[in-house]
Amino acid sequence: MTSQHQAIAALTRLLETGDEADRCYAARALGVFGDHSAVDALIARLRDEDIDACVDAVEALREIGSSKAIPSLIESLENDSSGEICTVIATTLGRLGGKEANDALLKVAAERPERLDWDDDWDTWWDVQLEAIRALGNAREERAIDTLINIMDNHEHQDIESEVLKVLAQIEGEGINVLIQRLQQTASQSRRRAAKALGMVESTQATRALSQALQDDEAEVRSAAINALAEQGAAKYLPAIMLLMRDEDEAVRSAAMRSACRLASNATAIESLQGQLLALLNDPSGKVRSGSFNALSNSIEKETLSAEAIEAVTASLDDPNPIVGTTACTLLGKNGDISTIPSLTSLLTDSSRHPMLRREAAQALGQIGVINDDLIQALTETINDPEQSVRLAALAVLVDLAAQASDNPEEGTDNNNPFNIVIAALTGEIQINASEEEPEETDTVELTETTTEEHNEDAASSVVELDTKVRKTSDIEDDQEMTLPTAAPRVAYAEQTAAVSTLDAIAMDNVEATLNLDANAEEPGEIDVDALHYLSLAERQKKEAERMLVKRTFNVASDVRRLAARALADSNREETITALTTIMQNEPDEELACEAISSLGEIASRAPSTPGLMESLGPLIAQLGIGDRDRRLACARTLGRLRNPAAIAPLLCALTDEIKDIRIEAINALTDLVIEGADPVKEDHMVLEEVSPTTITEQLLNCLDDEANGVRLAAAHGLARLLKLEELQGFTEQAVDKMLAAALLDGGQQTRPMGQVIRIIQAELGSEKLLAQLEEAEESADRRFIIEMLEELFKPQPGQNVA
Repeated sequence: MTSQHQAIAALTRLLETGDEADRCYAARALGVFGDHSAVDALIARLRDEDIDACVDAVEALREIGSSKAIPSLIESLENDSSGEICTVIATTLGRLGGKEANDALLKVAAERPERLDWDDDWDTWWDVQLEAIRALGNAREERAIDTLINIMDNHEHQDIESEVLKVLAQIEGEGINVLIQRLQQTASQSRRRAAKALGMVESTQATRALSQALQDDEAEVRSAAINALAEQGAAKYLPAIMLLMRDEDEAVRSAAMRSACRLASNATAIESLQGQLLALLNDPSGKVRSGSFNALSNSIEKETLSAEAIEAVTASLDDPNPIVGTTACTLLGKNGDISTIPSLTSLLTDSSRHPMLRREAAQALGQIGVINDDLIQALTETINDPEQSVRLAALAVLVDLAAQASDNPEEGTDNNNPFNIVIAALTGEIQINASEEEPEETDTVELTETTTEEHNEDAASSVVELDTKVRKTSDIEDDQEMTLPTAAPRVAYAEQTAAVSTLDAIAMDNVEATLNLDANAEEPGEIDVDALHYLSLAERQKKEAERMLVKRTFNVASDVRRLAARALADSNREETITALTTIMQNEPDEELACEAISSLGEIASRAPSTPGLMESLGPLIAQLGIGDRDRRLACARTLGRLRNPAAIAPLLCALTDEIKDIRIEAINALTDLVIEGADPVKEDHMVLEEVSPTTITEQLLNCLDDEANGVRLAAAHGLARLLKLEELQGFTEQAVDKMLAAALLDGGQQTRPMGQVIRIIQAELGSEKLLAQLEEAEESADRRFIIEMLEELFKPQPGQNVA
C-alpha cells in the first residue's frame, strides 16, 4: 500500500471516529486527494449530525467526481431541511451530471420543497434554485427552458434574470430564440441583459438580432449590443459601430470606440477607424476624447498615423483636460514620428502643465528614441524639476537614450551624451535650484477617468467632420481632485517586515499598558522567562512598526541622485558599475546607497557578465558588516546575485544577525550561491575561505529552529533546493523532521507552506512521519495541522490524473 493510500485509510477511520472538527478536516482532505476509494465513507457522512461535516462531505464528493454518489445526494436533496446543505448538493449534482441528476435539479428549480427552512426573512430555496439553474445551464439542459421563462416572469421572488439569461445562452438552440424575443419585446433593462447574454453565443441569428438592437431607443441597450457584437467578433458590423461613435449618448460613443478597435483587424479598417476616432476630438466629453486616443494606441503600429491625424493629435496636447493630453502623448510615442519631438519637448519643459502630462511626454520622447541637442538639453533641465515623477521619467529616458548612443557612437557628443548626464546626476554634479535645507513638498491630487464632465447637449450631435481645434474650456470641475500616478517605486526594505501577528499585537498592547502604570502602584510579582521573552519580542515589534511609520522627507537634490541610481539599473556599462560602487562606499545618504546597491543587484541578475561587476564584491562584503539595516539588506540580496563564492563566508555570519530580514536574505543568497554560483577557477574568482555545501546545509538546518517564522520558512525553501544535490541528500530525513516540528510552532501558521516544501523533498517520508503523529495526537487542533500537511503532500497537481 502506497503512503497516499495509507493516508486515505487513516483519514477514513478518522471520518468515522473523530469529533466534529476531525470529520470536517478529514472530509476536506479526502476531497483534495480525489481518490474514489473514499466515496463510501463520505456518502455515510451525508447524514452526519453536524451540518458542517455534511457540507464538507458533499463538497468532497464533488471534487472526487464519482457518479456513484448521485442517488444518495438526490435523497438528501429531497429530504434534508437545511438550505445550506441542499445548495451545495445542487452544485455537486450539476458537476456530476447525467439525466438522473438533471431530473432532480429541474424539480428543485421549479418548485419550492416545503421542508426547507427559512433563514430569518430569507428563503433558502432561492439559493438552492440559483445553483440548480446554473447547473442546468452547464449541462445545456433544454428541458429547463420553460422553467427558466417562468422564473423570469415571476416577480414575487428574487431578481435573477441576468443569471437565467446566461443559462439560456449556454443552452443555445431554443434558448437563443428566447433571448432574441426578450431583446425585441421586453423592458429596456431586460433588453440590455438579453443583449449581453447574446454576446456569449456564436449564432448568425443572434448576431443579426444584435445588429438590429444598435438602433434601439434606449442608450443602455445600444451600448450592450455594441459590446456583444465585439464579443462575438462580428467585424461585418464594424461600419455600423463606427457610426455610433457619433451617438448622442456618451456611454454609447465610448462603447463604440472600444469595440471598433477590437474589430479593426486590417490596415484598411484601421485607416477608416482613424478618421472616425479623430472626428471625436471636439466631443464635449473628456472621457470620449481620451478614449479615442487610447483606442488608436491599441490598434496602430509604428508610424501608421496619417499626417492629418498627427496634426490633430499634436493639437490635443493643449487640451484643458490633462487626461486627454496624456493619452495623446502616449499615442504620439507609440506612433514614433520624429516631427512630434518639438511639441513633446516643449510640453516637457513647460512647468505650468500637469505633472502627469509632462511625465507622459518624456516617456513618449523615449519611445521615439531620437537624440538631438534640444531634447538632451530639455531632459537635463527636467532633472531639476520640482515634481518627482517628472524627474524620474527624464532620467529613465536619458538611460534609454544612453543605451542607443552606446550602440550608435555617432549619436551624442561628450557635451550632450545622455549617459554622462545621468552619471553627473548621480554624483551630484548637476546644479539643482531647490534649497538643500528645505524638504520637497508636493501636493497630492486625484486624476481619474470618471471625471465630471461639463456636458453640452447640442455639441455631440454636431461632431461630423474631422476637427483639429483644441477645446478652450476644461470639462473638469474647479473643485475636482486629481491623483498623479507615479512610476512604481521599489519596495522599501523597511516595508518588507512581516505583518505583526494577532498575538504579538496583543502583547504590544500589554507593553503599552505596562508603561502607563501608575508610578505608585505595587511592585509586580516575578515574571516567568517565557513572559519576559514574549514581552521583549513585542517591544521589538513595536519599535519596528514605529520605524516603518516615520515620515521621510527629501529635497530635490538628494532625490535626483537617488532616481539616477535607480535609473542606472538598466545600464550595462562598466562606468555604471564604477559609479554605483563609489556611491555605495562613500555616500552618507543611506537611501541613495541602498538604491545604488539594489541597482548593482539588478544588473547582476540581468547581465552577470557586465564588465567591472565583480569589482563591487569587496565593498558589498564590507557594507554587509558595517552598514545600517537597509543597506545591509540590500548587500545580502545583491551578494547572492553576483554568483561569486567569495561571498559565502560573510553571508554565513549574517545568519546570526539580530535582524530577521537580514537572516532571510542571507539564506536566500547562500542557496543561490550553492546552486548557481560560478566556478571560482573558471571565472578567476579569488576565494580566501572555501565553504563546502555541507557546511551551508548544516547552517540552514539550524535556521529551522529560528524564532522567526519567515526565517524558518526561508530555510525550508533553501533546503528543498539544496537537497536536490546528490552530495547533500543524506540530510533529507533530518531536514524533514525539523520541518515537521517547525510547522507546528506559533499556532501552526506554517503547516501548509511546510507541507508544500516537504512534498518537494520527499513526500513518502513526510507522510510516514505525519501518519505516526496523527495516531498519537490527542487534540483535534493538532490533528488538523497534520491533516493540512497531508493534504499538501498528496493533493493532485494541475493535469494530474487521480485514480
